[in-house]
Amino acid sequence: MGRSLYRTLLSFTLLLAACAKGGGGSGGAGSVGGDGGGGSSATDGALDDAATDDGGGSLDDGSPPMMCTAATCDDGDACTTDACDPASGCSHEPIVPAGSGCEAPIALAGPGTVSATTSCAPSASPARCGSGDGPDVFFRFDLAERSRVTLATTGSSFDPVLALGDTCPPTTGECSDDGPLGRESQVVADLEPGTYYVQVEAKPGTPAGDFQLALDVVPLRPVTLDFPTPGDAVSPSHGYLWTLGAYTEGTRSVTLPAPARSVRMHLVIAENSLSCDTQDMRLLVAGLEAGRFAISSGDTAIDRTFSLPSPVNGPTVALRYETVRQVASGCGSAKLATAGSTITLVP
Repeated sequence: MGRSLYRTLLSFTLLLAACAKGGGGSGGAGSVGGDGGGGSSATDGALDDAATDDGGGSLDDGSPPMMCTAATCDDGDACTTDACDPASGCSHEPIVPAGSGCEAPIALAGPGTVSATTSCAPSASPARCGSGDGPDVFFRFDLAERSRVTLATTGSSFDPVLALGDTCPPTTGECSDDGPLGRESQVVADLEPGTYYVQVEAKPGTPAGDFQLALDVVPLRPVTLDFPTPGDAVSPSHGYLWTLGAYTEGTRSVTLPAPARSVRMHLVIAENSLSCDTQDMRLLVAGLEAGRFAISSGDTAIDRTFSLPSPVNGPTVALRYETVRQVASGCGSAKLATAGSTITLVP
């Protein structure tokens, strides 16, 4: 009797173990090592979950992804970097080329050429002389002194538009859509000290791509000449220039960084006996009248700045002071000094 009870209890225990392993089911308990009925097994459930993988490396039920590869993570977008992380699945990071916005323009340290690309760059703002809104790249440079700046695109794989200004994006200043180099663009500007921005835009309808930007900077430093000096011609020879047409003139050798567009005169008066009239004169530079001025009683020096009617270049420049009206009789005259007077040519 005891042995029979022992067998019964053992059979029951084995039956329970088999049911637990097989997951139970409506098809009966089965035997040890049998089907365990028609219920789903834990292994079957895992396979069912695997079949619900969405192909992007994550499962519909939010469980960790089972697998991904570089191939399955490729989204077909040339402007993203695709990656596979077994823990989190596929990722797609946007490619942002240098200078893609005004927040971080490419710094131009000085004269030279830099390479850049508009590929994958956003369309920030249409260049004001362009024909639409294409992808943009921005640059920045600083000037410590007044300079002539030349900017030009070269080697472009697209049709570029080039804009220059003191804001980003440039809203005023120079802008070029096709320059003297064909579809490449170029701007030339005389700029005061400060910070400036450059916008290169791919013209809509042309593919974005690589290009080079060349920057040339020539400081526009004024050139100062001594005039008049003892060797310069003077008429009448005594130097009192009170009569109509009286003059002093001379020629100077000069090297200018760019053609002069204005002139500053500092004229020292050696003797001044004027009383009841002024001595009216003019300054001529390279045969061009720069401006007129009057010497009055008591004047010891005259300082004036004139804009030149046309740009003046070297290598030699003729200078002349000339009386344009005769001083009234008995009202005295003025004599120009031959030391300490200067003419400054300003590009």
